[in-house]
Amino acid sequence: MAASSKAAPAPSPADQTVDHAEHHQLIAQNLNGLLENFTEMRAEWRAEMRVLKREIAALHKKFEQVDIDLPDVRGRLETVTSATYDSDQTLRGVLKHVEALWGTAIEIAGDKAATVKKQMADIEEEIRHSGSEMERRLADLSGPTDTKK
Repeated sequence: MAASSKAAPAPSPADQTVDHAEHHQLIAQNLNGLLENFTEMRAEWRAEMRVLKREIAALHKKFEQVDIDLPDVRGRLETVTSATYDSDQTLRGVLKHVEALWGTAIEIAGDKAATVKKQMADIEEEIRHSGSEMERRLADLSGPTDTKK
């Protein structure tokens, strides 16, 4: 008959007894582990806080620069708006003169008035097309911009 090599089952936690010195040693080991974990966690936290402080300082500098640049941008925008308004007024005046000239050219053309009217219509269509393109480009420029960097 073969000898059976059964290991004795481990005693239950209630049956295990720990002497007083061993008990203190286990407590000390656990406290040391907790202290090491706390120290490591504290070091990681401090490193993260240093990174966050640098990032906040960089953002603060960017906001300060934006605050400095904003009046200049506002002034340039007012200048451009004023120049655009002045140009629009000038163009409206020129357009009135051109319309008067077309009328005069049609009157003078006599039997060629149809040709003059066709040229006028072609030019007006070209102006409308370029005006539509300009409006589209201005809408693109005045629309919201993506400032992610």
